[in-house]
Amino acid sequence: MRTKRNRVEHARSNARENESWEYRTIYAWCFSVFYLTAAVGRIFKWKWYDFPIQERSKKSLSDEAHEVADTIVPYVFMG
Repeated sequence: MRTKRNRVEHARSNARENESWEYRTIYAWCFSVFYLTAAVGRIFKWKWYDFPIQERSKKSLSDEAHEVADTIVPYVFMG
């Protein structure tokens, strides 16, 4: 038989798992959008965020997408 404490801990664990799943899903969507944006930006020599040209050319598309996603995604969960 579950005690009240066990039920509360189980509910908290489920909430953390749901938040983790939501975070990973949103991060994956944002990463793919920013990856495509970085690729298009490289093709057309266009940028929509401020990276110096020398620094930008040294980063891989994946690194650029991770950096922007790491910056943007946490704001989704504020509030």
